[in-house]
Amino acid sequence: MKLKNPILILFSFFFEVITFIRNIFFDYNFFKSREYKMPTISVGNLSTGGTGKSVLVDYLIKTFKNEFEVFVLSRGYKRKSKGIYHINFKSKVEETGDEPLMLQHKNPGVDVILSESRRNGMEYIISLDKGNSICLWDDAFQHRWVKPKVSILLTTYKNPFYNDNILPYGNLRENKRGYKRADIILVTKCPTNIDQLIKKKIIRNIDFSNDSIFFCSISYNNRIFSDKKIIPLKKLKNKKFTLITGIADPSPLIEFLKSLNLDFKKINYPNHYFFKKEDVNKITNLSNEGIILTTEKDYVRLKPLINDIQIFYLPIKLNFNKSDEINFQKKIQKLIN
Repeated sequence: MKLKNPILILFSFFFEVITFIRNIFFDYNFFKSREYKMPTISVGNLSTGGTGKSVLVDYLIKTFKNEFEVFVLSRGYKRKSKGIYHINFKSKVEETGDEPLMLQHKNPGVDVILSESRRNGMEYIISLDKGNSICLWDDAFQHRWVKPKVSILLTTYKNPFYNDNILPYGNLRENKRGYKRADIILVTKCPTNIDQLIKKKIIRNIDFSNDSIFFCSISYNNRIFSDKKIIPLKKLKNKKFTLITGIADPSPLIEFLKSLNLDFKKINYPNHYFFKKEDVNKITNLSNEGIILTTEKDYVRLKPLINDIQIFYLPIKLNFNKSDEINFQKKIQKLIN
């Protein structure tokens, strides 16, 4: 929540009016949303970021890749290429943006397609479809010109959407009532052993179908990776290293590393930050030829700029308790079918 600045509140009011009118036009079919025969799953949020969308997309890829030919459709935030772009092994982060390239590197058999227009992107994907495909739409909750078979809305345990306000006073892209368009709500970044009373309170506050709200946490690998080497995290004990992050919310990673009693210096950059020469000089000078640790998303931006021997990333994944995971996947399959 930002400070109670009257100017911010005024701008928030105008932004809310604009987004409200736009949603009304879609709700009453003045603007037409296009649906597709191909199974499509939208992953999105009401807030400006930091809910774990790319981690969920990676989870869904791994869930469906044995059953379907998986496509991922993204706009490719901050990419310098235009129009439809099909990521390949020669693609550079400047052409793709960080998250799409990271997803393709983690899942080399998956086709990741970029397009500012979700409709144009889907037409291209349909032209490649062999009859057994599924398409995951990354960050598409507000892209209402297309309508998914399944819409998954993410919100975080610490900062749920119902406690937030519209930009620029808060961090919401539209009125919080927009959550009603979702088919599934996923509360992310929960404690591993979430208190059941808090869980029930969140469910009451969301006021949504109970069998469509799920809770998950994130976990980190016990090893760090580069393109050439893998090191157990425990080997970083008694060694100083440098942590570089350019993500919306680095606090879970920082807390995790601190819980291991690791000794590190850190530099936080803005989300999706493209590193400049002076940044690289600062980072390498601070690291003093020691290990530089970063996130998977930052790794695709930093790796071309820093000595491969120095830079490593720490993988992250989504975790459910067993019954929640089974029910979550069943819910998606039911909606697809």
